[in-house]
Amino acid sequence: MEAAFTSRGWDLRTIDDVQVTTVASVFGVGHATLIDQMSYSLRYLPLSVAAALKKRALPLIKERIIGFRTTANLSIVDSHWPSIPIDLQLGDLVLFHTNGSRERPDFADSEIIRCLPQANVVGTLWEAWAPGVASVLLPNGVSTVLRVMKPGFVGRAKYRFLREDSNVDTA
Repeated sequence: MEAAFTSRGWDLRTIDDVQVTTVASVFGVGHATLIDQMSYSLRYLPLSVAAALKKRALPLIKERIIGFRTTANLSIVDSHWPSIPIDLQLGDLVLFHTNGSRERPDFADSEIIRCLPQANVVGTLWEAWAPGVASVLLPNGVSTVLRVMKPGFVGRAKYRFLREDSNVDTA
């Protein structure tokens, strides 16, 4: 976990809530969950620093990052994203943070995700639009998979990312 911060040039002693939210996206956990893990279990953060990081509400952090309030989940994919899947639910947002560039990721199947025009965002902001799986080439050259499922999916795990028009018997 420490490497997720240090590879980005971030010092654990001076991290801010946006940096914590970025790394939480990589691990697929919430902002507060990551802070608790880093302070109680791993002891990377003093409890006073953890308390200060948890003071700002997540909706305010998301607003600071993307420029508007939203109740949608937000994942941040930056130039240090490992070659692991980006898992989303319908309606989730993903920010492809490209260090000041407006370069867009290259999707092999853009039917499951759509770009949202946001002028005040560093990078490009996308919304999970339909269930499915798409290959994506990130601006930094990393190839990964973006997977979108319905919220509250119930059923066998192998079917969670199927499109509505799939002819697969999921019973």
